[in-house]
Amino acid sequence: MKKGLLISLLAAGFGLVCLMASCAQIEELSSTSDLLVASTDESEVSSIGDDMVNEADEYLTGLSSAGFKSSSSALKTSGVTSSSITITVDKPDSVNFPKVITIDFGTSGFTGRRSNVYKGKLIITITNKLSVANASYTIKTQNFYVNNNKVGVVKTVIYKGFNTKNHPYWTLVSNDTITKPDLTKITCRSERVRERLEINGTPLFPYDDTFSIKGVSKGMNTKGTTYSMVIDENNPLIVGNLCPYIQKGKLTITVNSKTVVIDYGDGTCDNLATATSGGITKTFKTSN
Repeated sequence: MKKGLLISLLAAGFGLVCLMASCAQIEELSSTSDLLVASTDESEVSSIGDDMVNEADEYLTGLSSAGFKSSSSALKTSGVTSSSITITVDKPDSVNFPKVITIDFGTSGFTGRRSNVYKGKLIITITNKLSVANASYTIKTQNFYVNNNKVGVVKTVIYKGFNTKNHPYWTLVSNDTITKPDLTKITCRSERVRERLEINGTPLFPYDDTFSIKGVSKGMNTKGTTYSMVIDENNPLIVGNLCPYIQKGKLTITVNSKTVVIDYGDGTCDNLATATSGGITKTFKTSN
């Protein structure tokens, strides 16, 4: 990912920047500014939310292939020992829906495909076989943590079939609350479209697929400031392929009528992004 900030410009030419762009614009992109805090928080919500869907898809695919009769098949597909994760299905057959599926990651911490550590339970209600258009599932959490962030979620995923590019796609509506280890909170409501771009040579294993994401969200950052977000239609977010970070794409965040454009780079798997506001660009680290 290209760095959008010349360190020497800030270190040696601060006074010149104040004349050219105004000190206020510099302050808007300081590490504690509402714009940059909202940018970091939105990145975290997006990464965690997509990873939860990815994790749910992995086990639901395994369960579906076994007619929902054997949770061990879902674990075997993912290369997980039965003592690490417990999966239960209230109606273990391929006929009766809706079904409630509980994925229990335990309390000691389980490391997933994208190197995130999970604790607690995902409780998933599925309305039909997920290969059926308009079938959906809803994810709720119970004492669920991702990398020591407590995650409260009500997330509904609807399979819409294939789009005009012959790619499968899903709509997602989510209400997220993330409580960080320091007890600050991020809240977010989002509406997104998730399109699968590549299966990366493993059609039976969804965990390494690549997706694009478009949509909008509104929320409150860890400073208690409200924000809104719109993903660039021409530069959707690119996630997946076992990378725990957003790899590419652009979005615009608005806080108190001020805007910042976030650019996640060229597709490299790293935790860097750039924020641009008022002609000033700053590189920052995302988290998940």
